[in-house]
Amino acid sequence: MATAEIPARHESAAGDAPLGRLLIEEGLVSEAQLEEALRAQPELPQHVPVGQILVDRGLITQRQLDFVLDKYRKRPRLGDLLVRTGRLAEAQLDAALEHQRSSGLRLGDALLELGLVSEEELKQALCTQLNVPYLDLDRVAIHRGLTKLVNKRYAETHHVVPIAEIGNSITVAIDDPTDDAIVAELAASTGYRINVVTSTRASLQRAFARAYQDDRREDRAETAVPADGADPGPLLQDLREAHERLRREHEELRLAYRTLTRQHAEQDRALRELGERHATLGRERQLIADVIEALLRRLKP
Repeated sequence: MATAEIPARHESAAGDAPLGRLLIEEGLVSEAQLEEALRAQPELPQHVPVGQILVDRGLITQRQLDFVLDKYRKRPRLGDLLVRTGRLAEAQLDAALEHQRSSGLRLGDALLELGLVSEEELKQALCTQLNVPYLDLDRVAIHRGLTKLVNKRYAETHHVVPIAEIGNSITVAIDDPTDDAIVAELAASTGYRINVVTSTRASLQRAFARAYQDDRREDRAETAVPADGADPGPLLQDLREAHERLRREHEELRLAYRTLTRQHAEQDRALRELGERHATLGRERQLIADVIEALLRRLKP
């Protein structure tokens, strides 16, 4: 499994403030919204980073969250994260880093090879680092109609399983959530935006078996309106999520429009200032030329 490298063990001063505080300072969320997200976090069935909770609730966009994470270097380093959560001792991290240097392995693979963490512990830490949801796929209903978009051989080779469709995006469980090439390939081949989640390899294998089992029954029932007496809950939830995602996309476009409008106004103001400065310099240049000419006339015999 590919995991992020750790170039250093120390965070910059810019990354000292908690992510929630930075989101407030950027004017993206309020104190009350952050406190509500933090209260909801321990009640969720799976660990979800607070930033992702705010995105899921439509309070910020994924682009806004990524901007703040990168601006303030708030993506925690994998080793430091494992130490802070008590999954790894400092001495064990030092040993893993030494093994990483000598073996050429990525840190996650070095930790697994030394038996210092379990795959589940590593995946959960990686999800926190990357702001990617970690799911127990055994408890997730899989939309088997999506296997038409991702063929069985590709899914098996690259350890991916499409699990849900919402609007113009599909959620795909990927063994290695750091593999941007696979995400790009899936987006290009399916025409959908790809939402990445991950789980353990064993959970992914079981999900793969459920999704691609040799079952000839039609998959239309998973997306059709429920028959009389059927539970409409899953369909209603899908519709709510699709509506919420469209609302967030609309808000993102609105913010982008406001940004472009502001930039356009700033550019117009800058052009006016340059024009005024150019005119002022022209007048000063002419004044200097007049003074020089007057002095030359005085100097003539």
